[in-house]
Amino acid sequence: QAILPVESAPYRHVQPTLHFEEITALIGRMLDRRSRDPASATGRIEVISEIIGVVGGNAITRVPQTSPRLPGAFIYLTRDGVWMLPAGCSTEPISVSREALPEELLNVDMSSNDVSMAYDVEGRGVHIAVTPGQGAGTNFWFDWRDKGFWPVTLTNTEQPTAMAVLDSPEATSSATLMGGLDGYVRKFLDSNEQDDQGVEIVSFVDIGPIRLGGVFSRGSIEKIVGDLAGLSGDVVWKIRVGNSAQEAFDETVVSAQGTWTQPGANSAAYPRVGGAAVIVQVSNGETDQAWAIEKVALRLRQAGTLKL
Repeated sequence: QAILPVESAPYRHVQPTLHFEEITALIGRMLDRRSRDPASATGRIEVISEIIGVVGGNAITRVPQTSPRLPGAFIYLTRDGVWMLPAGCSTEPISVSREALPEELLNVDMSSNDVSMAYDVEGRGVHIAVTPGQGAGTNFWFDWRDKGFWPVTLTNTEQPTAMAVLDSPEATSSATLMGGLDGYVRKFLDSNEQDDQGVEIVSFVDIGPIRLGGVFSRGSIEKIVGDLAGLSGDVVWKIRVGNSAQEAFDETVVSAQGTWTQPGANSAAYPRVGGAAVIVQVSNGETDQAWAIEKVALRLRQAGTLKL
């Protein structure tokens, strides 16, 4: 995704407006629900959770109901990562990030970071930004449909300090706006191949780690075939192997690589590299073309005893 400036202005804090029937107040480690004016005869305050609360006023956003399978919810950042509170506040909060991201987004220091979150209507997901006063921050895209977390890399000056949703009568004008450390307000554009500095955007996906052999054996990759979508640009594939899943994940040396250039099934490659586990990385081979993969197929073979 490209991030482009739409205007220049100081932009620090935005308090999101939450339009549920009942307003949710979140303070530290406590989660309250307020109905009407708590000071009136009909108002009330109910404790939803005494353990999981939001870390700050901007670390929360509302996700509307998009289908019967995807009901609405509050998404918010706690000291234990990202949690979800279903619409209506009728159930206990649910953890959504700790299981996928064991360390990231935990115990964020609010004295030295700005936290911003906003729901993206077009992308059907949530932008999450933890921005320090200087240097690189922690940014994720939370896909609401499959509940996956995708890391987002921005330059130091582009780090968001606040977010807001611009809801315009014109569909092309609606956007999720992000105020950055450099004073610019930006928005994401899926169609751009470059960012606002003219730098080409590189995207990749790591598939795996995949076990190559058995519990006590190594394995090798005899054959790899990539199947590209009909309008996909070129896709570069790279293989990294290791004597464990962690070693394969951390490995920086590429054992084999190639490029798929044709829609549908491409010609097979025969890397003949092995180990206990493998990471197959796929990335854009052309900076001016979108890319999409239907599947990646591997033919594996047992290759001896694994030394433990």
